[in-house]
Amino acid sequence: MALATDRKKPLRRMIVVASHKGGVGKTFFSSTLVSWMRAQTIDIAAYDSDGIVGGLRRVLGIKGGDGMPMAGQDPQKGCGYYDIRSERERAQFLDCVSTGHNLILQDLPGGATADLQRIVDDGEGVRQLLDSLDSEGVRLTIVHLVTHVIESVFSVASLSHLFGNRADHVAVLNKNFGRELSDFPFWFGYETANHEKKGGTTRHRFLEAGGIEIEFPSLQAGVFAKIAAAMEPPTKAVVNPELKLSERGTVQVFLRKFDEQIRKAGPLLGVP
Repeated sequence: MALATDRKKPLRRMIVVASHKGGVGKTFFSSTLVSWMRAQTIDIAAYDSDGIVGGLRRVLGIKGGDGMPMAGQDPQKGCGYYDIRSERERAQFLDCVSTGHNLILQDLPGGATADLQRIVDDGEGVRQLLDSLDSEGVRLTIVHLVTHVIESVFSVASLSHLFGNRADHVAVLNKNFGRELSDFPFWFGYETANHEKKGGTTRHRFLEAGGIEIEFPSLQAGVFAKIAAAMEPPTKAVVNPELKLSERGTVQVFLRKFDEQIRKAGPLLGVP
C-alpha cells in the first residue's frame, strides 16, 4: 500500500470525507471544516452526496423562510446535494468539477465507496475516475475518520489501498469518541492480558506511506446536541444568543484547537 508523498500544491483539489463505517463523525467534521474555511475567506464548494436526507445539507444549506434548506443551492455559499446511490445522480460527484471550483468538499455517506466505483469504472476500481480528475488538474484528498471501533480502522486500510498514491490521505482521530490514546486501541495498538500486542498495523503502514494524522477536537456533549438541533456549524454557534456564555466559550476553544489541527495538514486540505 503506497500513499502520496508529493506535497506540491495542485491547481485544484477535491476533499472526499469517506468511511465504510457510518456514525464516525464525517458530517460534523465536514460542516466544521467548510464553515471554518469560509470564515477564513477560503472559497470552497460543498456537496452532500446523501441526497435530501443528508446532514451536511441541513447544516450548511441556505435556509428558506421555514428554516429548511432551499432547493437549487449555490455550493460555494450553501451546500449542493445529490444521491450518490442513485444511478441517475451519482455522476454529479465527478461532473461538479466542470463548474470550475478550485476547492471542493464531498461528504459521502457511510459505505458509499462502491458507488464511487460505479461512476465511470463499472464497479471495477477507481482508475478512470482518477484519470478524469487528473485531466482537469484536480488532486484528490481522502479524509478518513478514525474512532474507537475496529470498523473505522478497516476502512482506512481499504480506502488507502483503493486510492493508493493517486490521492493524498489524512486520518482524522475523532476525539469525541475518546480523549486518551488507549481509547483507540485498534488504531494505536494495545497489549492483551497475555502480553500479546494487537492492532496498530494500519496506522503504522498509513504513516510510513506518507499519510498525515490529525485530531478532531472533542466538544462537550450537551453543547454538541444544541448545535446539532439548531442545524448550524460551530462557527455560527459562537454567536448564537440561545447558547450560554460558557457554552459559546466552549465552542471557541473547540474552534481554536480545530484551527491548530487543520493547519498541520495544510495544503492537503486546501489551506494556504
